[in-house]
Amino acid sequence: MREAVTWANAERLVRGWLADRTGIPTYTETGDNPPELYLIVARVGGSRLDPHERDIDVEVTVYAGDRSALWGAARAVETAMAALAAAGTKDGYVDDVVEAFGFAIDPAATDRAQRVATATYTLTCRPSR
Repeated sequence: MREAVTWANAERLVRGWLADRTGIPTYTETGDNPPELYLIVARVGGSRLDPHERDIDVEVTVYAGDRSALWGAARAVETAMAALAAAGTKDGYVDDVVEAFGFAIDPAATDRAQRVATATYTLTCRPSR
């Protein structure tokens, strides 16, 4: 009989990693009064699973008051996500990080006082036993 394994909560892992390394407030959802600059981390569809590792897709969205702050935050996220490969936290270990889709402006964003850009990352995670 195979030993049961537990997989990391990818949202919590990435949210904690980005908050620690970028200094930008990082959430999975916000209330009514979010700060001017913040990140949203969400697990999205698509994954691969085998007994030794799992690929998990995570979107990171930057919300900022202007384009300069937006792209500065996007660069900070890209740097932090690259450093997550072959690293981890108390929430799990990540063997690899691939930027599946780089940051792009969201043309559907309706708040003209806020700039929004999203990137998608694929994390290859190990189970915790």
